[in-house]
Amino acid sequence: MTFYEIRTLPFLSKYYFVCADCNDDVGLAPGEFRNVKKCMQKKGTINGSEIHKALLKRIEEQQLADKNETQLNWIRATMEAEKKKSQGSDV
Repeated sequence: MTFYEIRTLPFLSKYYFVCADCNDDVGLAPGEFRNVKKCMQKKGTINGSEIHKALLKRIEEQQLADKNETQLNWIRATMEAEKKKSQGSDV
């Protein structure tokens, strides 16, 4: 590989999973990236897969890490209300 005719070697690759809803991201280890890539090649998406669920859980934990108990209770109550509301509209 060259850059303006200077020989270079690639030495660093970083991969991230970015949430389509909130645009928050979480870094992927090389093994996680390979699993995501395999899933994408097989299904064309990771939506609904165990990999997707695990990554979304990591993003949620990252977002809630610096919240106090009052904030966490409010967020959980709001999320539960939204979940019930969306389940009621699915009927």
